[in-house]
Amino acid sequence: MSRSVGRLWPVLLLSVVLLAVLWVVPAARQAGAERQRHAAEATRQAETARLMASDPVRFEEYIRQVAIAADVIGDGEQDASGPCQSVSGFESGVGDPPPETLTCTILDPGTGPATVTLTLRDGRVFHWPRD
Repeated sequence: MSRSVGRLWPVLLLSVVLLAVLWVVPAARQAGAERQRHAAEATRQAETARLMASDPVRFEEYIRQVAIAADVIGDGEQDASGPCQSVSGFESGVGDPPPETLTCTILDPGTGPATVTLTLRDGRVFHWPRD
């Protein structure tokens, strides 16, 4: 009988090791998935902070200046419609569009104020005059 008990120990030990492995592998996978979720959340929060740091007032001021310059150019029945760069460097102090710009267009109907639409790469859209 002691012989069969002596043979049983390796089997019991192997069973315990197998159960431990079956418990550890899913736990390790879950921990890895949790780390990925935390990293994705940190990335999302950093992107949100970056977007909030890109001051909307700066974009509104830019398109207001473009609209003023377009109105000045548009006086005298000259059409100022086109990209915002067409009025860059005008006396009003308008510079180049912000680096976040996807498109920036001026629509000058000839009568009334010019309208400016600035679309950013992140999908935000600014209009002047404000809607």
